[in-house]
Amino acid sequence: MTSAEIHEFLDRFSRAWEGQDVKALGACYADECTVVSPIFGTLRGRMAVEKSYADLVRVFGLQQVRVDDVVIGNEEPPRAVVVWTVESTPCCAPSRTEARMKPVSKIVEATL
Repeated sequence: MTSAEIHEFLDRFSRAWEGQDVKALGACYADECTVVSPIFGTLRGRMAVEKSYADLVRVFGLQQVRVDDVVIGNEEPPRAVVVWTVESTPCCAPSRTEARMKPVSKIVEATL
């Protein structure tokens, strides 16, 4: 996968996240993937990943996603580290105060 293809993948992923398109987000993962999430722990399989995104959408509502930095390695398989900024307003919080998250997501040995 080329650098341009990785950036295209990240654009597609960001649009799906902002659009709250859980199925499109899930399609970014292999059927038998393993994802280690700081929020959800270890997720196994696309269905578990889709459920985690559905839970995020339910709790945090509409989100704005920005890719702050991408580091792409030259090794095989392709590897990338992505720094995201995600801003949202929790739907379930009494004060509906803005929640700001800045997770570091790592796509390591992903089939991109």
